[in-house]
Amino acid sequence: MLNEPECKDNVERSFLTEWSQNGFKLLLWWGESYIKMGILRDKLYYEFYDNNELIFSGDDFSPSILHCVDSEESIFSSLSFLTLQEGDTDNEYFEKYIPRQLEWSCSDRCEELRFIVFEFENVEA
Repeated sequence: MLNEPECKDNVERSFLTEWSQNGFKLLLWWGESYIKMGILRDKLYYEFYDNNELIFSGDDFSPSILHCVDSEESIFSSLSFLTLQEGDTDNEYFEKYIPRQLEWSCSDRCEELRFIVFEFENVEA
C-alpha cells in the first residue's frame, strides 16, 4: 500500500497512477484544482524514482487540459518536465535543484528516460 504524501496547506491528495519502466518509477497524486486565465486546471503532486532513489518530488506540475490527469499523455508530459536539462530552458529553472538533481539531469539515466519519452511522443498512429 502506498503512503499518501504529506499534505501542504491541508490539501487532500488522491492517488492517481503509477508508471514504471527500466528502473524508473513515477507516482502521481491529484492535488487540487485552480483557475488560471479563466481556465480550470489541475495541480498534481509527483514523486519520481530512479532505481528506488527519490530524485524529484513536488506539487508544481499541471498537465494539459486536453488530457485526463491520469492518462499516458499526462504521465509522459510530467516525465518530459522532469528530464529538462540545462540549455532546454532558462537557467533560473534549475536554481532550486539540489546537487543530486543537477547531477541526475546530466546523467546517462536522464538521457535514457528522455529517449523513452521521445519514443512515446513520436509514435506514429
